[in-house]
Amino acid sequence: MSGETGKISLEGPHWTFALEFYAKPDVAPACLTLQDKAGVDVILLLYALFVLRRDGIALATPQIAELDGAIAAWRKDVVIPLRILRRRIKQGFAPVGKTTADPLLQQVAQAAISSEQVALAVLASRPLAQSGDKQPEASALIDRVIRFYAPSSGSASGGNDPAVTEAARTIADAASFVARD
Repeated sequence: MSGETGKISLEGPHWTFALEFYAKPDVAPACLTLQDKAGVDVILLLYALFVLRRDGIALATPQIAELDGAIAAWRKDVVIPLRILRRRIKQGFAPVGKTTADPLLQQVAQAAISSEQVALAVLASRPLAQSGDKQPEASALIDRVIRFYAPSSGSASGGNDPAVTEAARTIADAASFVARD
């Protein structure tokens, strides 16, 4: 992501979808479980679900890999450090109390969300070959994303952890709109 080759749109249907989907009951904690226990990039997962809804295409593993490569450096250098900082401030640490740190926490949280918005916009700006799996099953797509990230998370199985399995089921249930839209 070095240098800007063109303006990308931070707003748009991809961002609206991500906000609305993430706000569904139980989705946020399920996404955080996949992030923390399976190493899943939640932004990429949300984008994959957006493509499934919009185009009826479940991204294939090579497409997931290509998209991941487009945002990997941004995630490593910007998103993850902001996420770590946000969690650290939220947990509280001496000599600063929660009340004192709250304004800073809000600013860091907004910066973290903005960094995720940029990552999503990068994904949305990438041309996608229409060669993905034309099987509009959210559960299969979610499993594919989990398996893609499993090796880098230290989880060779990608989903044998009951918490990961339950989180994937929760997200698939929330994505049941895909088959109906």
